[in-house]
Amino acid sequence: MNPISLAQSMLSVFYIGVVSGTITHVIDLGHKLEESSIAWDLKSGFYYTKKIGRYSVPPNNTWYAANEFMTPEHIGTHLDAPYHFNEKGWTVEQIPVEHLK
Repeated sequence: MNPISLAQSMLSVFYIGVVSGTITHVIDLGHKLEESSIAWDLKSGFYYTKKIGRYSVPPNNTWYAANEFMTPEHIGTHLDAPYHFNEKGWTVEQIPVEHLK
């Protein structure tokens, strides 16, 4: 599963809960990612580069700021799908919402 699909799956789970009225509040259990964060493989970590500058994009010279980050998938607070350790297991988008309680 690519990162965009993963993000969409997680947002979909949250959205379903909000629409169905089953989520009454959300507690963020995430931890800040920084270069000292430990990754599963212990070889790579989180890298963040702040791109300071102003960029002008034609045709209407829209201003935007940009940054870069690189991270392994097994770092910080995250959800591993059963498929991660079992080739017949569910992928993230296949996990029934009621199993995320």
